[in-house]
Amino acid sequence: MPIELTCSCGVRLRAGDSAAGKTVPCPKCGATIAVPAPSAGGNTKICPACAESIRAEARICRFCSYSFDGPKCPDCASDNPPGFQMCQSCGAPLRTQARRTPPPEIKDYLVPAILSFLFCGGLLAVPAIIYSAHVRSKKAAGDYEGAMADSRSAKTWLTVAVSVGCGLVLLVVLLGLAAN
Repeated sequence: MPIELTCSCGVRLRAGDSAAGKTVPCPKCGATIAVPAPSAGGNTKICPACAESIRAEARICRFCSYSFDGPKCPDCASDNPPGFQMCQSCGAPLRTQARRTPPPEIKDYLVPAILSFLFCGGLLAVPAIIYSAHVRSKKAAGDYEGAMADSRSAKTWLTVAVSVGCGLVLLVVLLGLAAN
């Protein structure tokens, strides 16, 4: 009866009974794969590195020091060697680490808010400064939805401050021209 194997590159192989306890090359990547020998009992497992039979609860092979602390299969819950991309038992892809998505680019409008406070809107720019500071702290804490909401609020208050400030400057200029 053929022995089924899975290479770390994901290729499934079948080896004859005569290959038990030996190594065979993977036809795709050329890696050497140990063909396990038939196990003697239910309390043993086969080391994938040296094909020796060891106790089922062993975390390190006593013959070759192979470590079994690899990822568990999400489908069949079997142990897999470190570095494998596919489960040796069922062939399912191993998800060893969740991939993080980079944080979104969120503008905080702090510098324009401070400039608006100094040159345009005065007190109307204070809420823009406060919301801008909240954007930075929420982004650092990982609260991207809250940071986006505060960014929109900072932009709104900045727009109000600049509009009112420019409107007041225009009003003063027009009144000055009208007085002459």
